[in-house]
Amino acid sequence: MCIKDTLKEVVRNPRQFIETVLGLKLKGLTSGNQLKSKLYKVKQAAHGSVLSLLAKLLKNNVKETFSTITDKEITKLIQALSRDLIKLENISPALLHAERICEIKCLESLSESLVLDAEEDESRAWIAERFMYTSLHRINHLKARIEQDDEIIQQRLSVSTH
Repeated sequence: MCIKDTLKEVVRNPRQFIETVLGLKLKGLTSGNQLKSKLYKVKQAAHGSVLSLLAKLLKNNVKETFSTITDKEITKLIQALSRDLIKLENISPALLHAERICEIKCLESLSESLVLDAEEDESRAWIAERFMYTSLHRINHLKARIEQDDEIIQQRLSVSTH
């Protein structure tokens, strides 16, 4: 459900997704609040993981190449997705990463909640900061796993779909 909802959200409103991705980068650079800056980095990493997953789906279904997703390629990626994602025949690459995307979204939500708690009680700021520190490392690790091509699994998937 997490993968399905995430993909539907992007396809239904690709412009908002693009604006969010680009806006998070800008907010992270311009925020005067150190804790919020870290939160924007966590959110940016989480959205980057979704972009990596979308690029993987395109690679397997649309056959367009997106080696690395730069800011300029985000628009091209979203346009290709809105055109082709609804008719994707093979979403198994996304399903392989459902647990990772779910964990990433949980880490992002928990980070946001802890920052809100810290705004209410400054003595909790260190808890939010520590959690985001470890979460950012975990999200980056999960993103790297999403981006990794497992040839053995890909072979098994191609055998089972034919």
